[in-house]
Amino acid sequence: MYLVKPAVSIIPLLLLGSHSAWAQLPPCQPLNTSVEIAPATVPEQAKKVAMLLREGLLKPQLTAILEKHFNIHLVDWQASPHHRWPSEYRVDAWSWAELLSRVLEPYGMQLIIHANRSAVVRYRFPTDSKQQS
Repeated sequence: MYLVKPAVSIIPLLLLGSHSAWAQLPPCQPLNTSVEIAPATVPEQAKKVAMLLREGLLKPQLTAILEKHFNIHLVDWQASPHHRWPSEYRVDAWSWAELLSRVLEPYGMQLIIHANRSAVVRYRFPTDSKQQS
């Protein structure tokens, strides 16, 4: 017993009906094998942020950063305006939230940013801090 295999070239003609159907099809686009490699970019979230603090009052330095990088129009400073930064120092972090936390935490302060372009700098209350065991 012999198995009969249909010719592979006949199958497309049977599916489309006739040879004239092939003639009506648009030509295939050429295969493009060239590859363009885009320059490597670092996502915005992965870039480090930095802030240079100078010796002097903390309030005007933080207010300037909030105005420049967060477009804050009003800062309600509910902590002492007499806090001073001791020396010139560059603070680096992976995000602005982390950077501001590093600056404010030693003073026991926190920053709250509101949607209406205002911010509040206040002391952390015992219930605001991390749970202590």
